Amino acid sequence: MKSIHLLLPALLLWQCSSDKEDVTTDINKDGSVEVLVSTTNTPDYTLLTTTHKVWVKGVLAKTVSRTDTIPALEVETKDETGNAIAPKQRDYEFFITVK
Repeated sequence: MKSIHLLLPALLLWQCSSDKEDVTTDINKDGSVEVLVSTTNTPDYTLLTTTHKVWVKGVLAKTVSRTDTIPALEVETKDETGNAIAPKQRDYEFFITVK
């Protein structure tokens, strides 16, 4: 009975592996919407571009692109004496929710 108590937590931890099972390399072009999200940095702002490609029966039926201007993310850095140096830009992180 004790071995079952030890085996069950080990089995549960094994199931919680960090494998990314939902990552795909091929797109099902029989009926799907492909979404591409990218950013382009400029000194004053960041361009967020979202492109939707609609696939129907193996044919690209429609492509829709949208570009938004969002504030640039800047990381202020300081030198050894504490004086501010020109800020460096950093990229946004993408979190996508699919319903």
